[in-house]
Amino acid sequence: MADLSVGTGLATGIDTASLIANLMNYERAPERVLTAKQNTINTKISAFTTILGKLSSLQTLAEGMNSPDTFMAKSAAVSDGTVATATTTSTALAGTHQIKITSLAQSQIQASGNYASNSDTSVFAAGSFTISSSKPGATPVTVTLANSTSLDGLASAINSAKAGVTASVLNDGSGTPYRLVIAGNDSYSSTFNFTGYSTPPTLTETQTAKMATFSVDGINVTKPTNTITDVIPGVTFTLLQGPPDGSPVGTTSNFSLSVNNDTDAVKKKINDFVTGYNAVMFELKGQSDYNSTTKKGGTLSGDSTLRTIQSQLQNILTTQVSGGTGAYTILSSVGIATQQDGSLKVDDTKLSAALSSNFNDVVDLFTHNHGIPDLPNQQYGVAEQFQKVLDNLTGSYIGPASDKNGLVATSINSLKTSSSDIDDQIAAMELRMTDKETNYKKQFAAMETMVSSIQSQGNALIAMLGSN
Repeated sequence: MADLSVGTGLATGIDTASLIANLMNYERAPERVLTAKQNTINTKISAFTTILGKLSSLQTLAEGMNSPDTFMAKSAAVSDGTVATATTTSTALAGTHQIKITSLAQSQIQASGNYASNSDTSVFAAGSFTISSSKPGATPVTVTLANSTSLDGLASAINSAKAGVTASVLNDGSGTPYRLVIAGNDSYSSTFNFTGYSTPPTLTETQTAKMATFSVDGINVTKPTNTITDVIPGVTFTLLQGPPDGSPVGTTSNFSLSVNNDTDAVKKKINDFVTGYNAVMFELKGQSDYNSTTKKGGTLSGDSTLRTIQSQLQNILTTQVSGGTGAYTILSSVGIATQQDGSLKVDDTKLSAALSSNFNDVVDLFTHNHGIPDLPNQQYGVAEQFQKVLDNLTGSYIGPASDKNGLVATSINSLKTSSSDIDDQIAAMELRMTDKETNYKKQFAAMETMVSSIQSQGNALIAMLGSN
């Protein structure tokens, strides 16, 4: 008998494979509805993820300007860059200082006699010696050589002892060219005690340790280094050039050091923040507004989470900072105003004037009460208010019982749960579809078998009648 497997249609002439495929396509209609729903959900997840990224960027900007230390910017300038350089932090106070250098700090340098080899390990015997520093509070450091060693090995052992000096080996080009050179790491002198050590190098001082001596606004200062970090708060300056050698006693190298409010850096922070805020608002608008060209609403049109984000951020713009002592209590007072489309725009002239005349008051507008916990929101500066709101909007999803779940993360988690539920539904449907397809194949195979049997009986009957 002919093969009557599904798809041949040998008995009936029916393309059963195509028929079953069409039937299964019809059966999967609910599954396609679920898939379409899941695609919509995944599109929403992607939209929320984009919004979360822009909110996080705005959060980073707010965090970079919500305290006086991070918001304020100062610049330092010296009158003669060949004499000194200077840098500053936001904690420095604006002003000008007069500095007179009497002498630069220099380290002590000691050099050994000459040796024929730097690598001959028999030059220095095993043993111990000590290194003492004149630095107040310093204790002697013992250097121990377990085995005989070379000039290079001795230098390495001294460096490993971390005794406030650095040893190296130099080649002076003579017949016995190698010499041990030991330089202090600061302006304090060091003494090597080789008592009891059998093969000590003979050290000669080639440069004397000397402190930096200078005055700041008439006040005399002595420091062991030329990089000064603790004289003018918030300012680091490095002395580069003292009076020439041989100058008369009392000769100084002079320069003025000015600390100024860096209004350009502050303006950049404010403008960057406005750009970040506008990026959030434009994204929210694009994801929610009706498009008259495509005749469609945004992916998140009507979503309450977007309205919450918009309202929480926009409320800060019109909330006066309570308790501030400065001239400004609201963003518009320094030239930052809301446009009709919800975006912010900076009036550079107005902002520049505010920074020029009331720099500290502008700082207070953004940073008021930073670091003081548990105050009403409006008692914080604008950037601090944004930081606190954005913390809530961008926080992670912790769990269903937590009251610290981030708003956007909660929406994303809910959508992901719905998408996962659809995956489960589709998987269950597919199991049923497999069973249905198997049954369809059995039914059509049985039909083909029955039709074939009837055809065979009819053919046999015709053959019998024809033989009579």
